[in-house]
Order: sequence, then structure tokens, then C-alpha cells
Amino acid sequence: MIEIITLTHAYLDSRKIKRHEYIDHFWRTTVWFFLCMIYVVCMDLFTDKHDFYSLEMVAYMIAFRIGFYDFALNLFRGLSIWYKSETTTSVIDQWYRRNNINQNAIRIIFAIIAILWNLI
Repeated sequence: MIEIITLTHAYLDSRKIKRHEYIDHFWRTTVWFFLCMIYVVCMDLFTDKHDFYSLEMVAYMIAFRIGFYDFALNLFRGLSIWYKSETTTSVIDQWYRRNNINQNAIRIIFAIIAILWNLI
């Protein structure tokens, strides 16, 4: 479910970008977080998992978001998955750029973590 929420979020953001509409990253990410948390809390309440299951799910949720959201956003926009905007309003993207950090390397690391999380 976290995967569906994240990919839907990327799809909806790609539509807004294609229409040249402003994206409020803070509020859209906040909505994504709470939608995922509803799922996490329900899974925690209605399944017989161990005590730290919800904490693990939050960590997975963040790893999946970092690992797949931007790649999916680029694909939904019809761009290369490696595309990086030069005019982004994203605070995180600007921070990466200021600190000379390779965003795609970070995304790949988190994508691998999310994939391995599902395999283990």
C-alpha cells in the first residue's frame, strides 16, 4: 500500500508539473505521510506483528519514498529517470545541490534498501 500511495503521489505531482502548476512540497508530502501512517497504524492494529513493526514500517516508508518517488516522477513526466531539474523549488533538492551531493546515488541506495526490505 505504501508503494501505491507513493507512486500515486508521484503521478499526481507529474500532472501538476506538466500543467505548470505550483507544487507545495511541504503540504503534499505531509498528506503522503499521513496517508501512509493510516495504513501503518491499521496494519499494526490488525496484524499480529512484533512490537517494533510500526517503527519498521515508517523506516520502510521513508526508504521507499527516497528511493522511488523522484524516479517515478520523472518517468510519469516522460523524462529520463536520471533527470534533475535546474530550477527546482524543492528544499531538499536545493540542499543536495548546495552540498554537492549526488541525488541519484542516494536514491539508488534507498531503492536497494527498500527492495531488500521486502525480500527479507
